[in-house]
Parts: sequence; structure tokens; C-alpha cells
Amino acid sequence: MTGPIRAVLFDKDGTLFDFAAVWTPAYRAAAQSYAAALGRPDLTDALLRAAGYDVARDRYIPGSVLISGDASEICAAFEAVTGRARPDLLAPTEAVMDHWSARPRAPVCDLDALFGDLKARGLALGIATMDSRAALAAILEDASWQRHLDFTCGYDSGHGTKPGPGMVAAFAAEIGEAPSTIAVIGDSPHDIAMARAAGAGLAIAVRTGPTPDSGLALADVILDDIAGALDWIAEFGDR
Repeated sequence: MTGPIRAVLFDKDGTLFDFAAVWTPAYRAAAQSYAAALGRPDLTDALLRAAGYDVARDRYIPGSVLISGDASEICAAFEAVTGRARPDLLAPTEAVMDHWSARPRAPVCDLDALFGDLKARGLALGIATMDSRAALAAILEDASWQRHLDFTCGYDSGHGTKPGPGMVAAFAAEIGEAPSTIAVIGDSPHDIAMARAAGAGLAIAVRTGPTPDSGLALADVILDDIAGALDWIAEFGDR
């Protein structure tokens, strides 16, 4: 950990929103669509299992592409079931996921209040997600809290993908700060690895995603949710 902290970069799903509530129906719809395109609707559960969803136990396998991957990685996992590449199915599969992930959802806390408090402390705020730019824009369009954001990016924004450092570096460049002044908050190992790769000043993990604490061990701290991050950020912001 270093200081002072001047900015906060949030992951989206699993951090700002409950992961399973957003993505379980989205992934099931995508797998159903993919299986239907193959003429094999019976493969839906097999596709989900291959990508990292334990259908029988209704849980995600830690480290799976469904937790941290983008649409191309998920489709690659689907292709492993049939042993046949289907690049023509990438765009329609991504469209299904974008449609479902852009639906209205309940945040894990009052984001307008939390973000307003952080901004009042002089902190810049951003979101970095492995969702697409289009899906993120759809969520932000009617969100009262989007006015607090200084930066947003998806996996297709041109800054690379997690766990690489590009999203943090792009945020730092946008706000004119060094990566060491940024706190990264996320729910997956990829979020924490991104923070470390970029030289972020603080890596905070939250338990509102599908990853157990054992998978978040490289974080500086593991909290129940983002509401608990305020004191940590304030402590290092005051240095």
C-alpha cells in the first residue's frame, strides 16, 4: 500500500452490483442462444459448465472465464464443447449478453451517496469493466450516479483487458495522476492482478462477487462490500 490516494477505479459487476443477479440469467440466455444456433438446445447446460458455471450447485467456478473473461473467451469455452470454431456466433452471443446485462439492476449500496461522498473528498472516480462499452453506456444512461464519474471503459475500449494494466493506466492518464495514487476495487483475482500490474496504490477486494476469500489473497484488504471501502480510502487519501 502507498499513498496518498487521489482516485478510485471500480470494477462493475460483482462490485457495484451483485454478480449472480446480473450475470446468471445473462449467461444462461447466451448459452441457450448459442446452443439453438447449433441446432442443439440440449447443449445449454454443457456450454455453461464448460465456461465455469456449476449448474447443479448454482455457483461459479473460481477463476473461470464467466467471472473474468470477455465474450470471445466465453465463446471459446463454448466451442470446446463441440470441438468446432464458430466465429460467426461471437457477435450474436455478445449481443445477447449485452441485452441482459444492460437491464435495470439494484446496486449493492446507494451509489449516488457513496460516490458523492468520495467526490466531496476530492477523489476522481472511474469504472473499468470486462463488459462491453455499449452495455456499460446503457446502464449509465439513466443512472443518477453517473454524474460523479470521470472515466469509464469496457474490454473493447482500446485499453486492453484485465488482468493487464491498461485500464488503470488509461484512467491515470485521463485524470493526470500516477497509477500509484489510484485505489482499485474489485471482486475477482483479475481486478487485483490488474491493480498490481499497473502499480496501483491500493487494491481492495469485495465479497459481493463469486470469488471466495482464498482467491482474493493478494488484495490489501477484503471487505464485505464497497460501502466499507470509504474509511480505507479516506485513510490513505489523507496522507
